[in-house]
Amino acid sequence: MVTDEIYINFQKAFDTVSHPKLISKIKAYNISDDQLERIRCFLQNCTQQVKIKNTISHSILVTNGVPQGSVLGHTLFLLYINDLVDCFDNIQCTVKLYADDAKFYSSHSLCDDLDLVLVRLAALALPITNVLLTDYPAIMYLHRCSNMLFRVFN
Repeated sequence: MVTDEIYINFQKAFDTVSHPKLISKIKAYNISDDQLERIRCFLQNCTQQVKIKNTISHSILVTNGVPQGSVLGHTLFLLYINDLVDCFDNIQCTVKLYADDAKFYSSHSLCDDLDLVLVRLAALALPITNVLLTDYPAIMYLHRCSNMLFRVFN
């Protein structure tokens, strides 16, 4: 058995979440209007500033991202990328999401021809990359992606 795996890390994942897109995705889960408004208020009018030693910058309005360091921030990010799995229904692979990482894998019968395995891995990687760059361009960071090949020998 051969398993092709592709690992993807989302760049600055929590900082790049589009608030309007997130609210739209949350609506799709049929969350009540009251709860949706609470989430909208949680995201709106957030500001940030930087402090270096005793100097503090001016506040700026945060229009993207979910607050880090909060339980709700992680949950909101997962709701934002949860539909990512649906983008790959037509590709024969399994997708696993964990925080700001994704793993795509597909298993095949054992083949001694490494060239064939690499062709299969490239065929798996191309549609994954195309979907991510099209639908999630702000969070796709190709430099922290990798692939692995596992073989089991009897």
